Amino acid sequence: MPRKCVVAGCSNTHKDGVTTHLWPKDEKIALKWDRFVRLTRVDWIKGTTATTVCGAHFTPEDFDGYNQWKAGFGMRLRLKPCAVPTVHHRYPSLHKSRARGNTTSRSQSK
Repeated sequence: MPRKCVVAGCSNTHKDGVTTHLWPKDEKIALKWDRFVRLTRVDWIKGTTATTVCGAHFTPEDFDGYNQWKAGFGMRLRLKPCAVPTVHHRYPSLHKSRARGNTTSRSQSK
């Protein structure tokens, strides 16, 4: 089973053609990743060695050799060791908005 991105609202896996990246072992960097995920998930505690974030949450500058890879010269896209996810995407709201009725003011109805 492919590992799914843990960012709330994102269900990307490597099968979707998106890179996936394991949680960093460096504690300082891992704390920054935790902060990023916590912005999207209230229940988030911390990532583990099996936790992944997809490449959609990183900028091109976060990858080694991104331009070569994009041009078709790179074999594999690698995340820089110090990279921290910073890209938030807008996902559909989980809360249903209340439908507003047709409102008319009293002065209009007279």
